[in-house]
Amino acid sequence: MYYKEVDKRYKETMTKFLRLHFRYHTMNSWNKSTSYANNIKLYNVDKPDDVDEETFWEMIGITEWQEKLSDLLEDFGRRHDWLWQAGINGRSGGYVVLYKGGIKPR
Repeated sequence: MYYKEVDKRYKETMTKFLRLHFRYHTMNSWNKSTSYANNIKLYNVDKPDDVDEETFWEMIGITEWQEKLSDLLEDFGRRHDWLWQAGINGRSGGYVVLYKGGIKPR
């Protein structure tokens, strides 16, 4: 899991973190729409010591893993009252991207 401690006492530290953080094109690169993102492709994730290499790569197709990821994304949205949401983006689904959202009443 990606986590970076940022000293929130200093505005310069927070703005530097955000300014330098990776951004992903949320639609196509030509529309210049980007948002904060993290690369979650398996070859960029540290493999746990207790998981063998073959099992690690087989995780991509495991239904339970996909369901767990969906639950995590939904929990994130709920914790932020759906004003901020995280979603999977990219041709191979290799990025988790932050979106500004909301819920429209029916």
